[in-house]
Amino acid sequence: MEIIVCPNMADHETETDDGSTFKVKRKRNENAWAKNVRKRLRREGKPYINESGKGIKARKTGTSCRCKRGCLTKYSDEAKELLITNLNNLTCKDAQDSYLYGLLREKAIDRRRPRKGEKSLQREKQYIYTVVLGEQETVVCREGFASLFGIGVGRVRRLTELHSAGVSPKDNRGCHNNRPRAKSEDIKEMIDAHIRSFPYCVQHYGSRAKQRYLRSDLDVMQMYVLFLEKHYPETYLQVKGGADPKHVKCTVKYEYFLRYYQEHFNYPFGRPRSDLCAFCEEYRVKICAEKNGVVRKQMQQTLKLHKAKARKFRTSMKDASGYVQGNENAQAICFDFQQNIPFPHLQVSDVFYKRQLWLHNFAVTNLRTGKSVMFTWPETKGKKGANEVISCLNIYINTYLPENCKELFVFSDGCIGQNHNRTMMHYFFTQVYVHRFVKVTQMFPVRGHSFLPCDQHFAVIEKMKRRVETMEMYEGWVELIKKKFLVRSLETEEIIDFQGGFKKYFKSSITKNNERFCVTKYKLFKFDRCHINDVCVDKTMGGMMPEFFRILKPNVKPNIPECKAYSTQLPVQQKKLDDVRSLLKYLQPDAVSFINSLVGSDELCNEDGDYEDITENV
Repeated sequence: MEIIVCPNMADHETETDDGSTFKVKRKRNENAWAKNVRKRLRREGKPYINESGKGIKARKTGTSCRCKRGCLTKYSDEAKELLITNLNNLTCKDAQDSYLYGLLREKAIDRRRPRKGEKSLQREKQYIYTVVLGEQETVVCREGFASLFGIGVGRVRRLTELHSAGVSPKDNRGCHNNRPRAKSEDIKEMIDAHIRSFPYCVQHYGSRAKQRYLRSDLDVMQMYVLFLEKHYPETYLQVKGGADPKHVKCTVKYEYFLRYYQEHFNYPFGRPRSDLCAFCEEYRVKICAEKNGVVRKQMQQTLKLHKAKARKFRTSMKDASGYVQGNENAQAICFDFQQNIPFPHLQVSDVFYKRQLWLHNFAVTNLRTGKSVMFTWPETKGKKGANEVISCLNIYINTYLPENCKELFVFSDGCIGQNHNRTMMHYFFTQVYVHRFVKVTQMFPVRGHSFLPCDQHFAVIEKMKRRVETMEMYEGWVELIKKKFLVRSLETEEIIDFQGGFKKYFKSSITKNNERFCVTKYKLFKFDRCHINDVCVDKTMGGMMPEFFRILKPNVKPNIPECKAYSTQLPVQQKKLDDVRSLLKYLQPDAVSFINSLVGSDELCNEDGDYEDITENV
């Protein structure tokens, strides 16, 4: 499971489907910091503990001023409490100071009468302190003014000095330029430009938001070391000599670099998987925040039903695995793509700033034996669409499934561009129609709960990849995968145009009871020779509400297409090709020759190579 690490804060626990919990980092909350809590409590006049550990009492009316006016005796206890409450309710210290500032009245000194032997005072103004309660305004002395609002005389003195200078009060705490460790804007721009220089990829499915992510063999520490190499070469030489990057002396320390990355970017590393269900996380937060018991219970029931649907997929896959063990005429398979494997893979810093070519790895796992067949091809030989997926499945069925297999169970994730589309439906319908199978059952999971057995095999490959320092050509990755798994290299000539080939056999639009047929609404598909002209679909995974649709055009007999999808080698996006060719100086002649033979194209395509053809009417 891939967890995206967020900025440092205390961990909280998230419940999984089986009732276990795991820790997920939360984003930092500056309002909960101790110093900010103290500031807020002090502003609101509540009791708090200062930095020295001394308890400070809540704001209250001070002692009597003992002047001849008797300032505090003019107000009742309720009036005094109202004055304190009105001041505490102001949102910030600036608002409080502005309120008090407006209660000061300036007055010129009428007459100067210094006593004998004393110097004449230079003060030209005196202040009258007023207290407004309702529509009544009362003049009090300075000490009485401070006591009524529960503030110190020093704060009143500061306001009078600002009033004399004609300056509005402003809270300057933390705004002075006396902090030598504060980073200048130039350094921040330098860090920002460095992080933006790394090419990122975009998640094209799994969530509505297009999540950006960086390559899997990169991390924040490597980004920081590359930053030192570019901007602080002397410090970089210390790191290269064995010094710990976290403790070297530098203007920009690793801790600050990490914090800046987390606050302004926080991109995950590696292809984001939909292991954390967005629906589960959304309802978990809503349930925690909901105070109405009835509404909370309804939300809990909705979440419980959602998790039950997710468990149904895993239960069905487990039941199918058990069923095929005792039935030699039945097989069960699951399939998925591994995260794209980059090449050339080098240990030079330039690689981290360049886009690379991709090797695609598509696994088909037999749930009876637990063994996988890995179909591999570079992006110059094929994309990652429905044609490629079905071509691999067609080869697997014809080559690796026995002829006596007449019942097939199929499990995969719900990626529309690859698996959950009409082309896949037409393919299995045709396999039953031409009598290759008697029955095919295909099931898709709830989004966010799509962990498959082949993902465990991908983890083995990823572990082997981490031990490899250099890999210039994709054939090297293929040989590495062969150490653990059976590998079948897919050639361009073997990719069939199933999307175009099925159009002459199947209807382009299907309507039943004024409702348009949409593939993505259904989780369960059954193709049976007993209903040779229809497809049975169900919105539930239990098959409790089956619906039948006639998808075949009249008077036609479908067959497996044979027309090739591509006639020539696929072009590479020109900007990516330019990046790859900039690495030729680090490569051996064979790799240089291969890269120079590639063809570039200015046509926009997915940066991460996750081609998704979703133009068909799904």
